Amino acid sequence: MKDSIIRISITLLDVDPAIWRRIEVPASFTLEGLHDVIQTVMGWADYHLHHFQFADVMYGVPSPEDREMNDGRKIKLSTALVDGERAFDYVYDYGDNWCCVVVLEAVAPMIPGVTYPHLVEGARRGPPEDVGGPWGYGEFLEAIADPRHERHKELLEWCGGDFDPLQFDVDEINRRLASLAPRKSTRRKTAKPPAGRAYRWPSPDAYSKGLEGVMLDHRARVSRRPIPRPRGSSLLSSSTRQQLGQHRHTVAVNAGGLGQRREVGNDR
Repeated sequence: MKDSIIRISITLLDVDPAIWRRIEVPASFTLEGLHDVIQTVMGWADYHLHHFQFADVMYGVPSPEDREMNDGRKIKLSTALVDGERAFDYVYDYGDNWCCVVVLEAVAPMIPGVTYPHLVEGARRGPPEDVGGPWGYGEFLEAIADPRHERHKELLEWCGGDFDPLQFDVDEINRRLASLAPRKSTRRKTAKPPAGRAYRWPSPDAYSKGLEGVMLDHRARVSRRPIPRPRGSSLLSSSTRQQLGQHRHTVAVNAGGLGQRREVGNDR
C-alpha cells in the first residue's frame, strides 16, 4: 500500500444532528497518527487520555500503570485494513467519554498535489473540551441559544462569548492538518493509477450497503462502552446501539456520493 491513502469516515456517537468527518490519510499512518488527525478535525486539543478499541483489545499510549493498553504507535492503518478491521471505536476523554465510530471505507492512490492527511467533507463543529460529554453538550447548546436560560450568561462566558455549532470550515481545518503531513524525500515519486484503469469510488448505493454490513458486524462484536476500561468490556450501550442503527447511513446520505469533493455548508 505504498503511496496509497485510506478514506475514513468518523462519526461522533450520541449527538444529534450528527457530527461527522470524511478524511483521507496515508496508509502508512499509525493509529496514534490517526488520533492526531481526529483531534484536529474535531477541534479538540488532546487534553485527555484516549484509546482505540478493536473488540476487547485497546490501542493507545501504554504506561506502566496500564498494562492492558497496547501500543498504537506500532500499528499502521494498512495493517488494520489487511487484518480485516474495517470498523472500530475511538474513545476520547474518559470523563466526557466521547466515542467515535471509525470506518475504513476505501483505498486509493495518492493524488499529486494534494497534501495528506486531507479533510474531504463533514458536518458541524466539534463539541468544546470539558463540556460534559454528549449530555452536557446538549444542555450547553440549549443554554447558549436561550437568553432566558438560567445558565445562558455563565456558559457563554465559559466558551469565550460565542459558539456556532454549525460552523465548519474545510479549508481552515486542512490548513491545520498540513502540519501533520509526513515529510517526503524529493527523490520519491507519487504513484499514479495505471493508464486506462482510473480509480473509481463505489457508487452511493454500493457504499450504503457496504457501510450497513460494517456497522452490523461492528454492533455484533461490541455491545457497550467501557467506563472504566476493564479488559473484555464492550463499547456501546443499548441506547447508543439504537442511535447507531438510526445513523449508520448518515455519512453516506450526507455525502451524496462517495467520490464527490465538496465543502459542506451549514445546511446540514
